[in-house]
Amino acid sequence: MTQQVTLFRLAAPLHRRRLALLTASILLLLGFVVEPSLKTGLRLLPVPGDQMPRCPTEEQRSVCFLKTHKCASSSVQNMLMRYGESHGLRFVLPKSANYLGHPDLFNRTMASGRPPFDMLVHHARFYETEMRAVLTQRPLFVTIVREPAALFESLYSYYGLKRMTHMGLEQFASSALANRSLMGLLDRSRTQSKLGFNQMSFDLGMTPAKFGNAFSVRRFVEQLDATFDLVMVAERINESLVLLKDLLCLDTDDIVIFKLNARQSVYRHVLSPRLAAQIRWLNSADVHLYEHFVRRFELRVRQFGQERMAKELHLLQERTRYWYERCVKNVKQPDESRPTSERKFWTNHQVLVLHAKDESSEECVRMTLPELVYTERLRKKQFENTRARRRWQRPQSLQMSR
Repeated sequence: MTQQVTLFRLAAPLHRRRLALLTASILLLLGFVVEPSLKTGLRLLPVPGDQMPRCPTEEQRSVCFLKTHKCASSSVQNMLMRYGESHGLRFVLPKSANYLGHPDLFNRTMASGRPPFDMLVHHARFYETEMRAVLTQRPLFVTIVREPAALFESLYSYYGLKRMTHMGLEQFASSALANRSLMGLLDRSRTQSKLGFNQMSFDLGMTPAKFGNAFSVRRFVEQLDATFDLVMVAERINESLVLLKDLLCLDTDDIVIFKLNARQSVYRHVLSPRLAAQIRWLNSADVHLYEHFVRRFELRVRQFGQERMAKELHLLQERTRYWYERCVKNVKQPDESRPTSERKFWTNHQVLVLHAKDESSEECVRMTLPELVYTERLRKKQFENTRARRRWQRPQSLQMSR
């Protein structure tokens, strides 16, 4: 009897393997791929090209867009605010202005209102755990990077760092290379506590003290790579938008953007190769981060398909031209671009602001709104919706108490 039990135990695993193989064969015939999983046994994945839905459901529309400084992020933010508003989603909004606690790392107390929220798209320093804590389940993490020399030139000009350093960009770069204490000063103080060297790395959560540690930088970038679902590239913004469209299952009109918060050409400084190289050396952590994600982006574009991407880009360009001709009346200096009631919102004097052709067109107004104006619009709308929900819930609670 003992020998029979032993033989049965030996045969049982073989029997189970045959059963699993048979099951897998049947599922393959039905159009699925079977992937083994230690937690679930058999996990079903759609075969490429099948008709199974892969787009996010209403419960999965949560997006965290880490808005990096001077990376065309305001234009992408506008697109995501339109996306969230049109789907009735709730935003993590600052209690005032447009910063969520930055330069401190994000924490849940910085959000105005009660979580969970669906969208986080305003300036905040990245802290994955705390951001997940205020967002609905399974948020998509998205950010954008830009070539570091171009970014720093824009930062230096836009935020008037010359007033702090008392030097033009060329002199400052040369002096910082020759005098490490000057470089450390900008990292320690960070103009307005927010701005300085390696701005992307700082926005994405890295401590300035680690910028010069190659091992820490590599590990930091690897952690970001494992977390973010898409890292867009400012120099390839249209391809980035197509990939974002694919990730969120949007229509082409949803991803049309205009250049918001862009500087006038007179304020732009053309970088010589020597100056660009100096700036990149001063922003070495950002250089590593940028080059890593450009390689990842290139791979993702190839996986998307060259012919498919070309078709998507052509369609996006057509729709962008259509919406620009339909919506944009003119491009003016900030003090002339908005009605008097909206001039209370600060706008940098270096930028040009779009003015909607038809103020009665909801689509056109939203596509041309500056960040601060749009944020206030969302803040008021969420406040009104919260107050309406409370009014609706109050009679029910009174009825229940009776």
